[in-house]
Amino acid sequence: NLVPTFGEFQGECSTKEIERITKLLKKKRIDVVIGCGGGKAIDVAKVAAYNTGLPVITFPTSAATCAGWSFIAPLF
Repeated sequence: NLVPTFGEFQGECSTKEIERITKLLKKKRIDVVIGCGGGKAIDVAKVAAYNTGLPVITFPTSAATCAGWSFIAPLF
């Protein structure tokens, strides 16, 4: 039984946003993170997944960024 949980991205790949999503992942006892959207949203998903030791799947919606396959995430 899979139960999806959604965390809406708030606009910047910042320490504050990563901490917010990381807390959500821990609170909801998530098994896998799926980062969907543009580069900033995917970067937040990657770092939050790393912080919690969870696997991450990226689903880029923009071809203008390498966030979907890059292992790095710039913070602003």
